[in-house]
Amino acid sequence: MVLESAENSNLGQDAMDQFIVDNCKNIYLAGYETTAVSATWCLMLLAANKEWQDRVRAEVLEVCGSGCIPDADMLRKMKLLNMVIHESLRLYPPVAVVSREAFKEMKFGDITVPKGLSVWTMVLTLHTDPEVWGPDAYRFNPDRFAKGITGACKLPHLYMPFWCWASGVSRTELGHC
Repeated sequence: MVLESAENSNLGQDAMDQFIVDNCKNIYLAGYETTAVSATWCLMLLAANKEWQDRVRAEVLEVCGSGCIPDADMLRKMKLLNMVIHESLRLYPPVAVVSREAFKEMKFGDITVPKGLSVWTMVLTLHTDPEVWGPDAYRFNPDRFAKGITGACKLPHLYMPFWCWASGVSRTELGHC
């Protein structure tokens, strides 16, 4: 996928090589311990919010029964669990800052991003902005995800839980924790 993206770009050879190397680093580093840290935050939030812990436990028992390891279909059926995972990732994103280098000059409305400029995105700032998430942006409230990501906030594209190609795998791993 990385090679295909690089080959289909309008980048020169040096920029294409750098793109490939940077994405390989991202794939390696982003998968290192991020799921474990996210699971820890998720479990901590459930421990601190007994009502949600009880609701999620009841849902898991209803969908999986006793002593059963959930499969992918079961995980998809657990709406409350997924709401808790999304809210946990919103409040405690595994990657706090994402940076990208402009490989060519780009224009976004009135803003020009020159070639070579590093653009940094503060994920936590986006995930706790009251203008995007509402006045309770800093509060644990999984109900905000009751209608999915698009119903959770005013600008759903600003929700970046893992912000990588393997995010589905990470969320599945979290569901097993």
